[in-house]
Amino acid sequence: MLCRSNKMGSKGQGGNYGFHIRFLRPCHTDVTYRAEMIRPGKTLSHAEAKLYGTNQNLLAIAQVSYIRLE
Repeated sequence: MLCRSNKMGSKGQGGNYGFHIRFLRPCHTDVTYRAEMIRPGKTLSHAEAKLYGTNQNLLAIAQVSYIRLE
C-alpha cells in the first residue's frame, strides 16, 4: 500500500508500517469520519481516524503508521 500525504511532504511516498482497526459497534447507518496526523516524522508518521454513525456514536477507530521509502 502506497500513500501520499501533505504532512509527509511533496515526495511523501511510503509504505504501511502498521495498521490497527478496533470495531466498537455495528453500523447500520450512513457514516462520517475524522482523520488527523498524530505525529508526522521524517521517517515514521502516525495517523488516526475515527468513524461515526449518523447519531455521532463512535463506530470504529483506526490507527496507522507510515514509513518513508525514500
